[in-house]
Amino acid sequence: MRKIIQRVSLSLFVLMLLAPLFTGCDNRKEEKHSLDVVSGAFFFDSIPFKIGSVSLDYARLPRGYWEQRIQLIKGLGVNTIMVRVPWMLHEPEEGVFRFDGECDVREFCSIAQENGLLVWLHVGPYVDAHLDMGGMPWWLLKDENLNLRSRQKLFMDKVGRFYRALASQLADRQLSRGGNIALIHIEEPDGLQPNHKSYLAALCDSVRSAGFDETLLTVVTTKENVHQVPVDKALAAYSIDDKQSAMSNFAGARKHNPNSPVLCFDVARSCWHVWGERVPLRNLDKSFARLFEVFEGSGSANVSVALGGTSFGHLAGAEIRDGRFRAFSTAYDNNSIFNESGRYREAITMFREAFHRSATQVLPANTDSVEIFEMNMFPETAVTSYSSLFDSLPQAISSQQPLTFEQCGVGYGAVLYTTTLPEVKKGSKLSFEALRDNAQIFIGGKRVAMLSRVDGDTIISLPEEASGATIQILVDAFGRVSNLFKYKDYKGIVGTVSVVDSKGICTNLINWKNTPLPADYSKVSARAFGNLSKTGEPGYYRTTFDAPGEGDFFLFTGSWGRGEMWINGHSLGRFWSRGAQKTLYVPGCWLKEKENELLILDYVGPTQPVVEGFKTPIL
Repeated sequence: MRKIIQRVSLSLFVLMLLAPLFTGCDNRKEEKHSLDVVSGAFFFDSIPFKIGSVSLDYARLPRGYWEQRIQLIKGLGVNTIMVRVPWMLHEPEEGVFRFDGECDVREFCSIAQENGLLVWLHVGPYVDAHLDMGGMPWWLLKDENLNLRSRQKLFMDKVGRFYRALASQLADRQLSRGGNIALIHIEEPDGLQPNHKSYLAALCDSVRSAGFDETLLTVVTTKENVHQVPVDKALAAYSIDDKQSAMSNFAGARKHNPNSPVLCFDVARSCWHVWGERVPLRNLDKSFARLFEVFEGSGSANVSVALGGTSFGHLAGAEIRDGRFRAFSTAYDNNSIFNESGRYREAITMFREAFHRSATQVLPANTDSVEIFEMNMFPETAVTSYSSLFDSLPQAISSQQPLTFEQCGVGYGAVLYTTTLPEVKKGSKLSFEALRDNAQIFIGGKRVAMLSRVDGDTIISLPEEASGATIQILVDAFGRVSNLFKYKDYKGIVGTVSVVDSKGICTNLINWKNTPLPADYSKVSARAFGNLSKTGEPGYYRTTFDAPGEGDFFLFTGSWGRGEMWINGHSLGRFWSRGAQKTLYVPGCWLKEKENELLILDYVGPTQPVVEGFKTPIL
């Protein structure tokens, strides 16, 4: 049993009517219930009802902590959690579905039901949440004729197949069938085509035909786009920000649909960590004011900043904002009420007060404690096993022009591009049409330059002695952009690579060897490792250690270059020495008492090949 070092007495205010519904602990038949809209208001089993919800992403939580995190959220006083379903997680390869282990969304919803919470299920296909491609799978980009987030039959057929797979897991968990799925949400506003009403309507039909035919549907909108809501098929859920009066949004909604309830999709947004810069914490006072305003106006609301979690693996996405590429870092933790390890911040009091106002009837305070696990640390430990990135390379793919990751069949990781340079005159430069996202250029086996899309770099100077030499370009990628209309964020070298002389004469490089290097644990762990003889080289690094205790810790990554780490086969996510994040969260439930394996894929190489465990994060 883990040592309890902190116990939080959380008043568990929930609606009186919900208390007996979701025991989940005995053998009696689950009761069936209903959530309806009558005269612009929600009714649960014919009793007036207000939704007090927060977003909780199972994909960003270790499965071993699902119930503990759900209990923490319940302690805020909510009656509902929004559960975002990342398509990318459940269909990692086209036609291959996963609903086991960390992907067991059915189990997550069942745990929520056992703890007396309803589920507002977000089925996308684009769920945003700063995920890679907004949660859509990368392999959609393999077909250049496919139009993302459109009514195109090619796209809608793939969405429909995913919805049917999801319904096979969750359709019987709808509220009317004894489950706790009370609402189903579709899509997000960022990056949608200007006229998207028919697309949203088609998605509603697809969800219904898949088997979610007895649950209220919602689509998110803004005050300006309320006319795009297919009101005959779904309810409008409003996304508002701190600059707007919450209730002024709903005045417009009532004109468009008099029977629409006051429903706010995300009343308290935050700013999220990105690589290469420190994002200031956002003051949430105005957001709390909006939340109070919604509840005092008999409205319902969801908040996304309660418990962000961690973008394990390749979940983290990117955006282009004000013309700049910004890649989201691994910690999804900026301004959340609970941090990655489940520890609360001061704003918890304001959240609880706000959510308690959402209840029409409340239970007496429940003083049962929620266990908060111990945080550990361990001393600096040397990493001594190494395998060069350039050894035992897989078969290269030949092409005239460089291929993108997607054309090479690589979703995440890197591609090594190799060709021969032509004559290089004095003052010549190497120019990339588009580089996504980070590149290291090796000429004659020597690293001569590093570029990053984060900095907007696409050009380097070439030495004259490079004429006729072999050039290798190692390109690794961050998450994919998802917030722009019709934007496809192909990774790798996109377009041509050219040598441009001092007179502007351009020579395109051809006859490429494209070597895929996917960031895949099964491939990384199968490599042959030897003793580390020198540092600062791209490659695979391995060490083992005994657990410092039974709790969690934060792994310091500041001396490592850029890449990904795995602990006992679980991906901790990406790291980059540039920061600002310089630790990765290690859940204690992923550790063993002895011989824990840490694998590090570092595309750049460490300044010091050491690891160390901290009790607190560096963000």
